[in-house]
Amino acid sequence: MQLTGSDSGYGGGHPPSGERRPLPAEPHGFDKVLNGLMSVLDTEQTALSHASQADFAGLTRQKLQLLMQLDRLAAAHKAASLPPGVGDKLVATRRKLDENARMLRHRMEAIREIAELISEEIRDAQSDGTYSIAARGGR
Repeated sequence: MQLTGSDSGYGGGHPPSGERRPLPAEPHGFDKVLNGLMSVLDTEQTALSHASQADFAGLTRQKLQLLMQLDRLAAAHKAASLPPGVGDKLVATRRKLDENARMLRHRMEAIREIAELISEEIRDAQSDGTYSIAARGGR
């Protein structure tokens, strides 16, 4: 429901102080944010798929900024007033977010396993008997 003019229930067309009236759905606002988010997610997914170097901190900042914009848009509109096609784009975006999260978890697990192997190798190298001779009093 779009509230404008005398139909707004606020009398003179202006909301009382502190109250916000719903804005009309703007498909271009949703499209711009969702397209931007999908672009960032595609970049992230490509970097994860090819194990390439990427500015993951920068990608995370971009995702957070776009998700905040999306949250603001969603707060200004009720679900029933979403423009046509936005619901489908939201579902597709959620799927891509879930896939990237899965890929990030997989990459983090691989990094953890490699770090454990390196730690074990360092411990083994340090306990290869080098210090045991000095500990026994021999030289």
